[in-house]
Amino acid sequence: MKGITRLFLLILLVTFWVGRADAQTVADASKVYNEAIVKANASDPAGAIDLLKSCLDLCQQVGDAAADVKTKAENKLPEQYFNLGGQLAKANQTQKAIDTFKEAAKLAAQYKNQKVSDAVNDALSKLYTKTGYSSLKNKKVDEALDYINKAIQLNPNYGTARYIQCFAVRSKGDPVAFEKTADKGIEVCASSNDSRNLKSIQKLARDYFLQLGSKAISKNKYQEGVTLLQTSLKYDQSYKDTYYYLAVAQNGVKDYQSAAKSANRGLSLETGTPEKKAKYYFALGNALKGQGDKAGACAAYKNALYGPFKEGAKYAIEQELKCK
Repeated sequence: MKGITRLFLLILLVTFWVGRADAQTVADASKVYNEAIVKANASDPAGAIDLLKSCLDLCQQVGDAAADVKTKAENKLPEQYFNLGGQLAKANQTQKAIDTFKEAAKLAAQYKNQKVSDAVNDALSKLYTKTGYSSLKNKKVDEALDYINKAIQLNPNYGTARYIQCFAVRSKGDPVAFEKTADKGIEVCASSNDSRNLKSIQKLARDYFLQLGSKAISKNKYQEGVTLLQTSLKYDQSYKDTYYYLAVAQNGVKDYQSAAKSANRGLSLETGTPEKKAKYYFALGNALKGQGDKAGACAAYKNALYGPFKEGAKYAIEQELKCK
C-alpha cells in the first residue's frame, strides 16, 4: 500500500509541474504576442513579424493549450507582411515589396484571412502597374506589358492598368492589337464606372487612329485613310478634326456624297472664327464640285478663302468653276 501511495503522489507531482510548465509557456507565448502588437502599433512590421514567428514557435511547443494565442498570431502575421510590403513600396524597393506582398498573400491563404488577401491583390496590381509604367517610360515595352498583364490578372477591373496597357500596346505599332486592347479597356472601365480612365482610353484611341489616318492621306492612301478615320470616330463622334480628314479621304476615293456629309458635320462642330471653318468649307467645296453642284461648290469655296486654303479656293473659284 505504501508503494502504491508513493506512486500516486509521484504522478500527482509530475502532473502538477507539467501543468505549471504548460501554463508558463502559454504565458510566455502571450507575452511575445503582446510585444509583437506593440511593434505593430509602432509601425515596425519587420519587428512584429519576428516576434509573431517566435510566438507561433512557442505555441507549437505547447500544443492545444495555446490554441487561442496561436490563432491570434496567425491572423496578425499576414497583416504585418502586408504592412511591411507597403513600407518597402514607399521606399521604392520594388522587388522586395513584391516578394513581401507575395508572402503576405501566401500566409493569408494559409490562415484564411480574406481581408488581407483582397488588400494584397489590390496593392500588388497597383505596384505592378506603377512598375510597368516606369518600364514603358524607359522604352522597355515587353517588360512593361509583362508587369501590366500581372496587374490585370490580379485585378481585371483595374482601369489604370488597362489604360497603361493601351499605351504599351500602341508602342508595338499594331493597330489591330491596339484596337482590341482599347475596346476591352473601355468595356472594363464602363462596367466599373471608371469614367476617368474610360475617357483617357477613348482619347488615346481616337488620336491614335486619327494620326494613322492623316498619315495615310499624306501618302495618297485614301481608302486606308477612310478606314482608319472611321475607326477613330468609333471612340469620339464629336471630334471635329476627324471629320475634316475623313472628308479629305472620302474625296480622295471619289465618295463625294459621304465627303460632303463629313465636311458639314465638322462645320456643325466648329464654332470658331471663319478662318477655323475654312478647311471644312474647302473640303465641302471639293465634295460638291465632285457631285457637279457648281453653285454649292462656289459658295463653299468662297468661305474657304483663308490661310493655307486661300490659294486653292481662289483657283477653284476663278479657274475651275469660274464662279460669279
